[in-house]
Amino acid sequence: MNGNRPSEFEKTSLEAHVEGNKIRFSHIDESFKALTARLDHLDEKVEELHEDFKNSNTQLIKAIIAAAGTVTAGLISTIVVMIVKM
Repeated sequence: MNGNRPSEFEKTSLEAHVEGNKIRFSHIDESFKALTARLDHLDEKVEELHEDFKNSNTQLIKAIIAAAGTVTAGLISTIVVMIVKM
């Protein structure tokens, strides 16, 4: 047998053909299991990235709110000083 194609002997012997297919399907099954494992690993990594992005967005929103609060407090202070000086 040469891997993917049946040999001349396989073409004439059903038992050899069945055995050859058994070996070929075994290789396909192993490849599929390896591919599945790699996809599972990628899925885990994507989930980790998703969590990192969510955490980054939360921290960014907190920083924007803090900056807006600081600017608002500064404006209110300025308005109060202007009113008091009038």
